[in-house]
Formats: sequence, C-alpha cells, structure tokens
Amino acid sequence: MLENKLAMFVLLQTHLFRIMTARQIFSTNFRHLYQSQISKIWSGVRLIIKVSVNRLSIIFLSKLLTLKLTDREKLLTLKTYI
Repeated sequence: MLENKLAMFVLLQTHLFRIMTARQIFSTNFRHLYQSQISKIWSGVRLIIKVSVNRLSIIFLSKLLTLKLTDREKLLTLKTYI
C-alpha cells in the first residue's frame, strides 16, 4: 500500500512538473524549478525501490527461516544472499 502511495506521489509530481514547466518555460527561475522537481521525483523513486527491496528481504528471510535446514545451511544461504 505504501508503494502505491509513493507511485501516485511520483506520478502527481511528474504531472505537476509538466504543467509548471509549460507555464514557466521562459521564467528566470526555471532552472531552480527543474532541479527541485527532479530531486523530488528521484527521492520518491529511491524510496519506492528501498521499500520494495526491504519487502523482498523480509519475504526471503521468512521463507528461509521456515525451511527445514540446519543452522549452518541457513547461515550459508543467508551469507550468499547478502
């Protein structure tokens, strides 16, 4: 659900950026506007990627812990994953 909210945030920021760019294409602070909007979009994208990786790590670890493996095998599998 967090990923969906973040994806919507990125889409909204992109849409707002296009509208603002069309209106202020000849303004003097266009460069500042462009940089701030791009940084907001990329921070949202990075957060989506971080959440996805964390969620996959949790799924992997929970599946690893439920397997019928010895502790040594679990540690070796975890070591190769990391």
